[in-house]
Amino acid sequence: MPTNSAARDALRIAIELHAAAVGELTRSQVPEQRLSATVNELVAAEGNLSNCRGEDDRALAAWLADGAKGERPRPSEQTLAAERAVAELDRDAVAARAALPDHQAKVQVCAERVRDLGIARLDALYTASVQAVREFLDTEFGPAIQRVLVIEAKARSVEKELHELGHGSNPSAVALGCSVEVATAIRQAKTAAVVPHDDDTGKRLLGRLMSDAEARLE
Repeated sequence: MPTNSAARDALRIAIELHAAAVGELTRSQVPEQRLSATVNELVAAEGNLSNCRGEDDRALAAWLADGAKGERPRPSEQTLAAERAVAELDRDAVAARAALPDHQAKVQVCAERVRDLGIARLDALYTASVQAVREFLDTEFGPAIQRVLVIEAKARSVEKELHELGHGSNPSAVALGCSVEVATAIRQAKTAAVVPHDDDTGKRLLGRLMSDAEARLE
């Protein structure tokens, strides 16, 4: 497992590679989306034309049912406009459909690269989180433990002195009893310490490491 700054360097590279892949995916989606939009426009225009022709057919059917009297109903202006729209879009849509597979394949390749680099970034993030904990322990936990041990050593010194006086040349039952009470007080102080439950610090660290290889445990 990488140590020192190697873990953070690996994460920094992983973040940069993933960001670059996301940018490439975004760029590759633009032409694919434009081509798809052209095809969808034709589909919508064809649907509109079908609806317009349906209205024309109903008008024609009503004219026939009425004995075909008067002038034969002609296609509506809406139908003529819809036909022109379909004609204009048809050639573009043919070209778009032909080009779409290549662009969709490129988008797929880019998406898979984003996925793979996203996994690599997470792996690097997990390793870097270990380094962050090590740094935190070195700067915070170690000194704090040292201070606790110094405090306990002072209390143990009193316990030891009382114990020796209790068994010395002039034994003192009171001193011996007090040495036991000091030992009990130390034990009670340890067990009385409340360890707070913390579900958030780890989540915050991992969240920051997603985009910042230098994030620290706080």
